[in-house]
Amino acid sequence: DDAMNHYHASELRRRDADLATPFSVDIGAAGQSVWQCQAVLRWLPGKRLVMALCRGDQRVLCKLFFSSRDYRRELRGYRALAQHQIATPALLDHAVLPGGGSVIRYEFIAAPTLEEVNSATPLTARSPALLHTVAAVAAMHRQGLRQVDIHPGNFLVQHERVYVIDSAAVTTHRAPLRGRLARDNLATLLAQFETGQIDALEPIWQHYCRHWPAAPNWQREQLAAAVERMQRRRWRHYRAKLTRSCTEFGCRRGPRRFEVWR
Repeated sequence: DDAMNHYHASELRRRDADLATPFSVDIGAAGQSVWQCQAVLRWLPGKRLVMALCRGDQRVLCKLFFSSRDYRRELRGYRALAQHQIATPALLDHAVLPGGGSVIRYEFIAAPTLEEVNSATPLTARSPALLHTVAAVAAMHRQGLRQVDIHPGNFLVQHERVYVIDSAAVTTHRAPLRGRLARDNLATLLAQFETGQIDALEPIWQHYCRHWPAAPNWQREQLAAAVERMQRRRWRHYRAKLTRSCTEFGCRRGPRRFEVWR
């Protein structure tokens, strides 16, 4: 396509969020550098760009980092997951780019996130997709790993296999993870579903303990209280965004009008 825009990876740092796909991009890695971007999956201007790339029959997920600290955190998190055999997309290669920034390529896994599964059909406490994700969280906690930005969009669900993504958010602790950290981490994930949607925590609790046989030193009742606490915390945070411009909302104040829009 002669009209397709072409960029070098280092140029993209200066672009705004309006990147029309498809475009070709030279990521300067592994000697085979020019790919076609089919979709921009996540874009934090000046910080990180996540793309689905293809070339012929090949598909990869590519993360461009414009912060060396974020790049190093991503690599550390990936290595921690791989070391403890937590399912995560395989890292294909990584490099520091000569024009600035860094790149990591992962295998592309054609699977929906838990968030997308839930959007298609709201999950319950007995939904296999949620229980398989809870098992993955328990496996992380057993190994002293915690995803500090845990949310349904950070898990890919492929039948009974769940892949943890966003390695930069994975932190390491002494194994196993301390009870309070484990409880609040699981509660944070569960708090992100609609109120009343996860109607009973018993199946989740039993599944979690099945995958962490040396059961954590907290009880199901404490999990329920933690979920309610995290829901209140999330609402306070969300409410604070309702009257200011941010990623989700625009806000405009005038002498006669005050507008907020999604």
